[in-house]
Amino acid sequence: MDKIREHIIQLLQEGKELPEEYQSYLFPINHKEYELTYSGKVPKQKILSLSEEPQSIPFQKIKQFGDINNDWQNLLIFGDNFQVLKTLYENKDEMIKDKIKGKVRLIYIDPPFATQDEFKNKQGAKAYSDKIKGAEFLEFLRQRLILAKELLADDGSIFIHMDSKMSHYAKIIMDEVFDKNNFRNEIVWDKGFRGTESKRLFQKTHETIFWYTKSGNWVWNQLYEEYSDKNLSRYNKIDEDGNRYALIKREKSDGTIYYGKTYVNMTGKKIEDVLAIPILASTDSERTGYPTQKPEELIEKLILATTKENDIVLDFFAGSGTTGFVANKLNRRWIMCDIGKLSIYTIQKRLLTNSVGYKPFALVNAGCYDLNTIFDLDQDKYINFVRDLFHIDLLDKQINGIKLDGKRRGDWVKIFNYKDFDRNTTAIDENYINELHTHIGQRIGKKFYIIAPEMNIDVVGDYVDVDDVRYYLLRIPYQAIKELHTKDFKRAEQPKNEKGINLVENSVGFYFNETPDVERSIKIEANIIKINIQSVKPQYESVSDKNDVLAMVLIDTTGNENFIMQKVYFADDIRNKETSGYTINLDKKEITGKFISIIYVDIFGNEFKEKVDV
Repeated sequence: MDKIREHIIQLLQEGKELPEEYQSYLFPINHKEYELTYSGKVPKQKILSLSEEPQSIPFQKIKQFGDINNDWQNLLIFGDNFQVLKTLYENKDEMIKDKIKGKVRLIYIDPPFATQDEFKNKQGAKAYSDKIKGAEFLEFLRQRLILAKELLADDGSIFIHMDSKMSHYAKIIMDEVFDKNNFRNEIVWDKGFRGTESKRLFQKTHETIFWYTKSGNWVWNQLYEEYSDKNLSRYNKIDEDGNRYALIKREKSDGTIYYGKTYVNMTGKKIEDVLAIPILASTDSERTGYPTQKPEELIEKLILATTKENDIVLDFFAGSGTTGFVANKLNRRWIMCDIGKLSIYTIQKRLLTNSVGYKPFALVNAGCYDLNTIFDLDQDKYINFVRDLFHIDLLDKQINGIKLDGKRRGDWVKIFNYKDFDRNTTAIDENYINELHTHIGQRIGKKFYIIAPEMNIDVVGDYVDVDDVRYYLLRIPYQAIKELHTKDFKRAEQPKNEKGINLVENSVGFYFNETPDVERSIKIEANIIKINIQSVKPQYESVSDKNDVLAMVLIDTTGNENFIMQKVYFADDIRNKETSGYTINLDKKEITGKFISIIYVDIFGNEFKEKVDV
C-alpha cells in the first residue's frame, strides 16, 4: 500500500495520468443499490475536479446581437459541451460568474442517440467494438449529466430525450446521477408515423423523454388541453349557466339509487404523459432544414410546465436551437451550446429572422479562439485571458528582479504581453533562456513556463533544458504539447455530409482559429453564379497533414450584414469528380441582395469568409 501511495504521489507531481487501477484509491466509488458498470467509468469526484482534463476554458465573445439592458445576456456558445459545462460549473469567467451555477430552472437535451453503435454483423449479433462504443456513449452522457446537475436550481428540472435504442440504459444513468426518487415522468412523444413501413414490426411512432428533478421540490404549472369529442360525449347535458355535465348513476348506503351531476372541468383536460404532436413535415413553416429538429409545441409544453418567466433554460446539445427559440418566445432566458458550425449558423438565422423578434444574445466561442480578438484586448484583460486559458493560479512574485505571474500545477510562469514586442522581433531564444536561468534557475524548481506570442519565439521544439530545469514554451497561438496533458489534445471535426451531423464528438484542450487557404474562382453568368473551389488547405502545417480539409460551404444570398445562412453545401455533395475540386451552381433567382456572403468551413471549424458583389 505504501509503495502504491508513493507511486501515486510521484505521478501527480509529474503531471501524469493515473492508471485506472490507482484512481479508485483517490476517488473511491460508493456503489448505489444498483447502477451500470462498464469499462472507462470515471468517479464523480474526478469529473467535478477542476484540475482534471478536459478542463474549463474561458469564453470569448465574438459578436453581440441587440443591446443589453441589464446584467443578463443570452448565450449561444460554439464549443465542446463538456468543457463549456465545466466552465459554467467553475463559475469564474466574468461573463457568467454567479449568474448561472445553481440557477438554471430547466435543462432539456436531445443528445445523439448513438445509433451507429447498433450495427450488426452478418450473423445478427452486435460486434464487440460496438459494445465498447455503447459504453463510451453512456460515459460521454453521464459525465455531462453530473456537471449539469450542479448547474440546476434546487427546484429545477431536467428532460432527456431518447429513442428506443439507448433509453433503457440512459434511464439507469439518470437514476444514478439524479436519484431514482427524483424521477417524475416517462413522457411519450407520440409523433405519428412517417417513413418506410416496417413489414415485421409494430410501426415505430414514438420517442421517450425522461423527466427528473434535482430535489423533491420543483416548479410545476398545471397545463390543460382541449377535450376530444370522445371525451366530451358523456357530458351531454348543459345547466342554466351553460356548464356541461353528465348524470352518473349512484347508490346510497341503504341501497337507494339516484343520479348525481358530474361536471366537466371547462378549463380542459389535465395534460397527460403521452404528448400527441406530429413530427415536422418538410413543408412546415418552422422547418429549418436541420435533420433532428423537434416541434416547438413539444418543447413549449415542457418549458411552460416547469418554469416561470425570466427563468434560465439550458440546452447543451442545441442542434437547430428549438429550446432557446421557444424560451425566447416565452420570455425565458436561455443558454445554448453546440459543437457544430451548422448548428450555430442555423440558430443564428432562426433567432434573427423570426417574426416575434429576439432578446439580446451573444455569440461566444469556447475552446476555439479568434487570435485577432485576443490581441485587441487591453493588457489586464489579455493577461487574465491567458491565465484562464492555461489554468494559472494568480500569484505575483519577483526573483532577482524578474517578475513572475503565477503558477501552473505548482510551477512558476512568466507571461509576456504581445504589446511588449514588435511583432517581427525575436524576443525569446535560447540566449534569452540561458540568461533567465542565471537569474532564477536555482529558485524555481524543475519546471518553468514561458507564455508568449509565437512570432516572438525563436526556439525549435516545445522546451529547452538548462542544467536540471526544463523551460516550457507555451505559444500564442497554442500548439498542443502532449507532455503537458494527461489526455491527448483533440478537437472535434465538422462533418462533410449530413449523416455526420450528430455523431458523438468531444474535444480536449483548446486551439486558435487559423483561417484556411481557399483557392477558388467565381464566374457570374446569365442565370447562375458558378463557384469552383480548387482546394481548401490548412494555413499551418501544425493543423493537419491533410491537403484538402473542406467540410461545408454556407451562403447568405440576402446581402445582410449579419450573416443569415440560406444555403448549405456539404463537401461530399459538391465534389467535382472531374477536377477533384468542388462546384456550386447558385441560381441567380435565389439572390435577393446586392451581394452574397460565403463562408468556407474546414473540418476543424475554421472559417474563410468573403463577400461577392452580384
